[in-house]
Amino acid sequence: MTLAAANLLLRAAQRFATIDFLYQLCALRHIHLLLTVILATVIIYLIRRPRAVYLVDYACFRTSNECRVPKASFFENARLSPFLRDSTVDFIARVLERSSLGDETCLPHAHHYEGQDCCLDEARAEAELVVFSSIDDLLAKTTFISLDAIDVLITNCSLFCPVPCIADRIVNRYKLRRDIRIVNLSGMGCSAGVTAVGLARNILQILP
Repeated sequence: MTLAAANLLLRAAQRFATIDFLYQLCALRHIHLLLTVILATVIIYLIRRPRAVYLVDYACFRTSNECRVPKASFFENARLSPFLRDSTVDFIARVLERSSLGDETCLPHAHHYEGQDCCLDEARAEAELVVFSSIDDLLAKTTFISLDAIDVLITNCSLFCPVPCIADRIVNRYKLRRDIRIVNLSGMGCSAGVTAVGLARNILQILP
């Protein structure tokens, strides 16, 4: 009997509490309900929205003037190269004409002489010159950021894909953390630059 009476009392209290809550809702004005819905929507949006990611600084590689090669010299050396057929050189010439590259264009040292030395060592030296110089300039600009604070490293190269990869070389040269997250993009063409930026944004948004 005692349990039955307690259950009846609880049900009655819940019924009266529900009816009282409904009366309170009816007493509210429509503007109050609208403001409540708007406030709840804003709170949910602020909680669920992705974190903003900002570009702190950047650096571009600028080579010395000694790397400038006139187009006539480049085409002469290219036609003497055993790795390029005449049809390939003609195609390169059409691309250069449409890209508005002039005689002040800089090229790697391997393309400055007859019998171009297109070997792996030259490609690695070119990649290290560009990558390490850019990173050195960037670190000089952002002295307030410690190397230990770097959580993610994303590298991108359109064609060159050495082993060990460029990202591993950066980690070894600058003594970055052992648990750093590495993504090495290669062989994806020029569009991989945009892909790398989007990937960096997505990773930084989900990192704690």
